[in-house]
Amino acid sequence: MMFLHVFRYRLLTLFRVKWCIGWNIAFPLVLATAFFLGFGNMIKDDPDAFSTVPVALVTESGSGSEFAKIVEECSKNSKDQLFELTVSDKKDSAVQLLKDKKVDGVYIDGEDPVLIVRENGMEQTILSEFLSEYKNSVNTMQNVIKTDPSKAGEASEMLSKDMELLKEKTFNGNSNASPYLQYFYALIAMTCLYGSWISTSLVENISANQSDRGARYEVAPVSKTVSITSGALAGLLFVFSAVLILMGYINFVLGIRLGDQALPMAAAAFLGSLTGVT
Repeated sequence: MMFLHVFRYRLLTLFRVKWCIGWNIAFPLVLATAFFLGFGNMIKDDPDAFSTVPVALVTESGSGSEFAKIVEECSKNSKDQLFELTVSDKKDSAVQLLKDKKVDGVYIDGEDPVLIVRENGMEQTILSEFLSEYKNSVNTMQNVIKTDPSKAGEASEMLSKDMELLKEKTFNGNSNASPYLQYFYALIAMTCLYGSWISTSLVENISANQSDRGARYEVAPVSKTVSITSGALAGLLFVFSAVLILMGYINFVLGIRLGDQALPMAAAAFLGSLTGVT
């Protein structure tokens, strides 16, 4: 009975302390709202959605080089289409398209292809990386041919393959989860760790050399074991409740789905709260 009595009043005390409510409940909710206002739409968008990059290709002759053929192949209408291609035989007209913002870049075909852009951005980075990969593949083939011409076929086959060195794993039931979700997961972890303040306050309140309340605990007819255990469990319940409130706010109020596996997430939240309090 004494344990339940102390536990009850410890829990009521935590819910009445302003800094506990502010830092453990209100502050995470404010941060979650700020994250949502900052990049909430990007979380709800499909992270795998991709639009083709408009690019102009200037060919010096009627028959393009190997690079021109590769660019044209990547511009064919298919699920893997990368470019929206405009072919021109004059550099000035292609550059004019770039100035009019009808294309994001201009490839100048030749023995050493060149890329012309007017600004920096994701599309320009894609064009630059595509050209760099082509040049690296050409240099690799040239070095192989110089070293051992018999290996040229094998090297060409290896370069043409898409090597997947990493295997995708999903833990929230959605393989298309936005990378921006990590900020909300970090926010939940931060809320769990805020439980350390509660455990620090608990120790101060039962230590006679730390506070007047601790001195009163020393002479109270309650064992230290009951005080510490009931206080720790009350703190654990308080922090776990704060984490569940935050997760419910993110899921149901902000409309950001954290995952389909409710029980494992609740178990992880409980372990995180336990870690923070202890």
